[in-house]
Amino acid sequence: MAQRILLGELIHKLATEYQDRPCLTMAPSGETLSYRALDQNINRLGHGMLKRFYTGSTDYVSDYVAIMLENSFAYIEMSYALKKINRIEVSVNRAFRGQS
Repeated sequence: MAQRILLGELIHKLATEYQDRPCLTMAPSGETLSYRALDQNINRLGHGMLKRFYTGSTDYVSDYVAIMLENSFAYIEMSYALKKINRIEVSVNRAFRGQS
């Protein structure tokens, strides 16, 4: 039977094992992000969003979150953080400008 692991758990496990080794490389700049930095940034974003979503209010909070970011580490981190807190990412194309 296949082992089941959540994305957040997998990233944390890899961060523990590979720590400061490069996890992501942004082409064409060659800038890298380590497993540890990715895990820390995802956790920081996820906790921050949970605090924002759950302020003690009984108002309905949507499961859908729109993000509009260029291709970057920030986009990947935001996408993974949303998955970690069980939110559904709705990506919005930055080039979308609506009707003229």
